[in-house]
Amino acid sequence: MSRRPALAVAALLALAAAALAAGFWGVSYDDGYITYRYADRLARGHGLTWNDGDRVLGTSAPGYAALLAAAARLGAPVGFDVADAGSLASSVALIALATLLAGSGRGGVAVPVLFGCLALASRFDLELQGCETLPALALAALAIRLALLDGRPAAAGLAGAVATAMRADSALAVAVIGLALWRRERRFPARYALAAGLPIGAGLAALFAYYGTVLPNTLAGKRSELALAASGYGRAQWEWLERVYGLPGALALLALAAAGLVLGRERLAPARPALAAAALWLLLHEAFYRAVGVPFSPWYHVHLFHALLALAALGAWQLAERALARWPRVGAAARTALAAGLVLPL
Repeated sequence: MSRRPALAVAALLALAAAALAAGFWGVSYDDGYITYRYADRLARGHGLTWNDGDRVLGTSAPGYAALLAAAARLGAPVGFDVADAGSLASSVALIALATLLAGSGRGGVAVPVLFGCLALASRFDLELQGCETLPALALAALAIRLALLDGRPAAAGLAGAVATAMRADSALAVAVIGLALWRRERRFPARYALAAGLPIGAGLAALFAYYGTVLPNTLAGKRSELALAASGYGRAQWEWLERVYGLPGALALLALAAAGLVLGRERLAPARPALAAAALWLLLHEAFYRAVGVPFSPWYHVHLFHALLALAALGAWQLAERALARWPRVGAAARTALAAGLVLPL
């Protein structure tokens, strides 16, 4: 797809993001404010710390905290602070995800615009405003696109490294991309490995030198909470999805996502290598958090949630196209309107 549709998607969703930002700007959740404190202290010259004199790694997003601190430092003359930077990063990340979707596969802008509107207006994303998972997800998706569709392994490696600095579990995506490139090229992807490995290695070395560890000290606490969990992991995921959408909406999301997976195969065909890597990444991501022994938290599953939203948008469009196939004179606007009606339960 040319750049023009992708730019159109970005422009349309920027308007929607601006409208939502009027009510939710600066809002985040509990873990988000932990990272905000680290970022604020760094911006004020106190180092990446929680308290004076304590070099304790209490955030799982030190790279994201550094980014927020830099943005706040630059924006200080106009009153732009860490919370402003977090809200801006979340909105830009969601718009970027939709724009990436517009540049993959066949078709117009209807599916990415539907996805973007669903994501921007989702209670899930509104409650996770400001968190590092959204920018990390967008960067990891960009890395997959650059490596497996655009043939730019070095740029993909850098994008994956920045995603990993923002949130360490993005290393799963970095590994999957490397394996996919190795399998496709039948040789070790040295350029990609260097572009990703050197920054990640330097970041880990810096964390160890500053904190004496590369693992946040919250991990032990989260593991201890597992025994207190009221529901099993899968059950907790479903309960959260039902909380976000209600039972009818949750069922509609799964039904539309299934329709997108079944009916959208032709449209998805051009992006098959990237989609295969993304699917493996999602599976590993879900398995990882079950294996590491922590209780369910919604921010661990931002990746799966947005994959469902993207498939649901595709499913709604495919169903609308089939419903109106008998009337060839019906234009794209009518199909888009019908698809939008199908996602109203969400």
